[in-house]
Amino acid sequence: MGSSINLRLKKFIARPLKISQKIVLLVFLLLFTVLLIVGVVAERILVSRLEAGLEQNALDIAHVVAGIPEVQEYVGLEGGHLVIQPLVEGLRVKTEAEFIVVMDMESTRYSHPVPERIGQKFVGGDEGMALKGETYTSVAVGTLGQSLRAFVPIHRAGQQVGVVSVGILMDDIMLMINQLRLQIFLASLAALGLGLFGSGYLAWNIKKSMFGMEPHKISALLNERVAILESVREGIIAVDRNGYVIYSNHEARRLLGLEGDAVGMEAENLLPVQSIRDVMKKGEPVTDVEMNLNRASILSNFVPIKSRDDSKIVGVIASFRDMTEIRKLAEELTGVMKFVETLRIQNHEFNNKLHTISGLVQLGEYDRAVEFISSAATSRRQLVSFVSERIKDPAVAAVLLGKYGRARELNIAFSIDDHSILGEIPAAKGTTLAAIIGNLVDNALEAVQQKDDRDKEVKVALFDSGDLLTITVEDRGTGISAELQEIIFEKGFTTAEDEHRGLGLFIVSSFVDSLGGEIKLNSKEGKGTVVTVYIPYGKEIEQH
Repeated sequence: MGSSINLRLKKFIARPLKISQKIVLLVFLLLFTVLLIVGVVAERILVSRLEAGLEQNALDIAHVVAGIPEVQEYVGLEGGHLVIQPLVEGLRVKTEAEFIVVMDMESTRYSHPVPERIGQKFVGGDEGMALKGETYTSVAVGTLGQSLRAFVPIHRAGQQVGVVSVGILMDDIMLMINQLRLQIFLASLAALGLGLFGSGYLAWNIKKSMFGMEPHKISALLNERVAILESVREGIIAVDRNGYVIYSNHEARRLLGLEGDAVGMEAENLLPVQSIRDVMKKGEPVTDVEMNLNRASILSNFVPIKSRDDSKIVGVIASFRDMTEIRKLAEELTGVMKFVETLRIQNHEFNNKLHTISGLVQLGEYDRAVEFISSAATSRRQLVSFVSERIKDPAVAAVLLGKYGRARELNIAFSIDDHSILGEIPAAKGTTLAAIIGNLVDNALEAVQQKDDRDKEVKVALFDSGDLLTITVEDRGTGISAELQEIIFEKGFTTAEDEHRGLGLFIVSSFVDSLGGEIKLNSKEGKGTVVTVYIPYGKEIEQH
């Protein structure tokens, strides 16, 4: 029988512990050791602070009593206890001090918790230094037993006339200390029990989270998930709440021009931080954000990563794809549309002139017809000559000529600054600039149309300094209020009935941002608007 029991015991000891058992045992030993050390240290520190706090509290009460004008005035005077006793006793009850004794320079009491002892000498023999003007605490035995006492001198007109003694019984202090020790012990015991319960729950939760799989199966599953993310054609970057990259796939690294892994890098060095901050703050996704990354046009989406209970944002997933080819097609289409608009306006203007000439001929006004033809040809030739000589980009030149014709249709004075100049730029970027200018001029013409007076004018100026391209569109329209200026560049904003027209200034802002530029607005209601666009010509346009 004995050998059988020993054999079973040996097998039990030799059997390897389960991971749940290891967790519980390790947590128990760790918690027991930590709580033992913390409990001993905390007991010494808290007891010391409790004693120091009681001493300081007694001194504070004594200082308050010593500063009461009635106490200063009546201590040492015959019948002074009749004034001092009610004041001091009321304060003692409120502060829960064991006793507050006011005495004169002869150690005669003027207040005491036991009224019969008023007029008797103070007991304890530790008041001598206080009668010499010192402030201190001591432990002595009085009529109420051993107590912690605080002594503070009382002065009247700069001369000491008595002493205040505030006492707390040592039995009460020891009771507080024992209660504190008991609380520390119970808290440690509760922490140990909670730790054991938590370790058991942790072991169960780990087992549940692992779905019963072995570590090598978990590793294989993780590799499969990573392979899926790496095979996606979109770039994917995960950013934690502190703004650091915690994951990036191959496509993201390619678009960002990174040779190694981006994990651990600050997101502000890779992506537009403002979009990430907006998602972190609002908890809502930000979609279809256009930006330039590594000389490529990118369309990005930012989605918040929320905790399991959706109570807080723990990070952001940024996905983006290369839109260079799509952007090129869109820009070419924009250019074609501008050319079509220019041809339509020219055809309309040409028909109007033909009708005018035909009417003059039919009326026999041949000289006036010749003069009209000469004037129209000269005016048109001068404009075309000026634009062709000063504006080297055909898309921008076409837009300016088209908007000139459109302004004539609307009976609006349209002028191009005589000092305007624009050098040669890549065709794709020319259509972007044409879109910027076209939208700004359209908005200016619309603003001028809303005015009732005849003083309708729109001015355009382009200045290419080699390093900076400045585009200015000025109108004498109705102007924009200060409130609307704050939101006028937001997507969908419009003051017109057709909501799709609200995309104009948003598109301008997007195009300017894509070129790394800046747009400024200066407007006053009733006096007109000046929109100025600054584009770093040499740094951004030429790179593309």
